[in-house]
Amino acid sequence: MCLLTLSMLCNAQRFTMNKGGIATKNYLEKIPYEYINGRIFVTVEINGKPRRFFLDTGAPTQISPELFSELKLSIIKNLDIGDISGKSDSVKVTTLPEIKLQGLSFTGVPALIFSGDIYQCWHIDGVIGANVLSKSIVHIDPDEHTITITDDIKKIPVNKKMLATMLTDEAQGSPFIVVWITPKKTQLVGFDTGDPDFFIATNDFIEKFKKNNAFTKISSGYGMHTRGLFGVPKPDSVYRLKLPSIELAGHTFTNVITETNEKQATSMGTKILDYGTVTLDYIHHIFYYEAKTDTTNMAEKKWPIAPMPVGNKLLAGAVWKEMETQVKWDDQVIAINDKPYETVDFCEWLNRVPTKIETVTLTIKDANGNVRKVTMVKQ
Repeated sequence: MCLLTLSMLCNAQRFTMNKGGIATKNYLEKIPYEYINGRIFVTVEINGKPRRFFLDTGAPTQISPELFSELKLSIIKNLDIGDISGKSDSVKVTTLPEIKLQGLSFTGVPALIFSGDIYQCWHIDGVIGANVLSKSIVHIDPDEHTITITDDIKKIPVNKKMLATMLTDEAQGSPFIVVWITPKKTQLVGFDTGDPDFFIATNDFIEKFKKNNAFTKISSGYGMHTRGLFGVPKPDSVYRLKLPSIELAGHTFTNVITETNEKQATSMGTKILDYGTVTLDYIHHIFYYEAKTDTTNMAEKKWPIAPMPVGNKLLAGAVWKEMETQVKWDDQVIAINDKPYETVDFCEWLNRVPTKIETVTLTIKDANGNVRKVTMVKQ
């Protein structure tokens, strides 16, 4: 009901985060990862100590200010960056002398110096970004919960019939893959492990495909249902779309439900790992996806309200047309199924375990202090 990603964009400046890497050749390393609520965590070694990092192919590498101070590093640049909420800020950049992923040693990798709520919530020291991976071949196996990194595609079990063209951006090495939205029309989408969803569309996507019968608008709403590095965005119109099919690397996903947000690019997230293995061949610019079945039906029900923690309050967030006469986006949710939420702990909310229930009762308090209960059902 609440989405938070670390997707970032280095704005148009003559600087690239895509530097440094592995000095050796003919390398191969299989690294275990922890998978929690669609997010990938790995253990790295920096300065002789193990550190917990989040893996985000939609962002550059980052370290916390505390780790920056411990390592006594230098600042090499200030960068203006933007997050998925549309907000931007200036962030300092350093260079990591060495970062180890088991037997692999990456040297000279630029990293943003940044910390936020999610660092404390996830107990991480930083983010392994696209610029660490962008000169290798990266195989993600969701059954083994391992990431294999190599420079030799022959060492990876890929199906060469299940592939798509992959491009990378110059600023930070994030991967973009070609998918078929209709039988005759393609879209370049980011593969973003910082996002736990399946397919995330932007308003630009709507404009591009509205005349191609590529989707049906099944609902509209107003409010905010994403959170970026610099906080929540301004409330705005949001749309819920149904795509008859998306074809990725020869595999077809049907009945895809997606919601628009302010992300810089349409993208696919880690939910595709629920249905197959991913190989990012940065060296040869190929994306492999080996699915468990020939076709995957993505039909799902969605909530008509997406509560969003703002400060220490839980707001209604995004409200879809099915509930717009009963709830406003800035109404406060003070209880869910009679469990009190008059104040909300952001970390507890972010780390909660999803449930399979399809009906809940919300206790709502509006701006005038009026309290009422409403029932919402997944549709």
